Amino acid sequence: MCIDVQRHVGVVPGIEAPADTKAERAAKRSERQAQRRAIAERRALLTRHLQSIDDAAAANHHVQRISLLDVDEAVASVACELLGHTSGGGEYHGHARSLTARVAANPEELAQVALAVALGRAEVYSGREYISPDQRALVAEHLRYLTGLGYQPTELELDMIREQDITVGEEDASANPDIERVGAS
Repeated sequence: MCIDVQRHVGVVPGIEAPADTKAERAAKRSERQAQRRAIAERRALLTRHLQSIDDAAAANHHVQRISLLDVDEAVASVACELLGHTSGGGEYHGHARSLTARVAANPEELAQVALAVALGRAEVYSGREYISPDQRALVAEHLRYLTGLGYQPTELELDMIREQDITVGEEDASANPDIERVGAS
């Protein structure tokens, strides 16, 4: 048997909530409704924006900033290593914070840091023994990119790329010259 009277306020006849509790609940309900309206308005704006992107540079800048702000510490550590930045690992999220601080101090480095984050994420995934199909697709794309830079993939890496080509489909694979070149290597 439940003896928590507050749990049944407004549900059981004869138990009325104090005025301050009612006001508190009404305020929370109003806040949740305002949040839902704001989300709906943002989604509508974003939908319209995506249908008519006229400033690709601004959109690309936004994507880079969001990916930088969303980086986890393992990826940030690799990104810092790739950028030659060795300090910052001593504190909680030190590498991630050092990347955002670097871009705050030098905004012109955003593209380079965002690329380091993307490369770091792919390197973290490629080092795992077991990865999901989505992560395999990311690693295969990363290996294609590295091949374009002159990297010679191992036979195991080539197998991963070929496996991804089969998954994606033959027409998509033949439409991408990088894939053909990797497979021919």
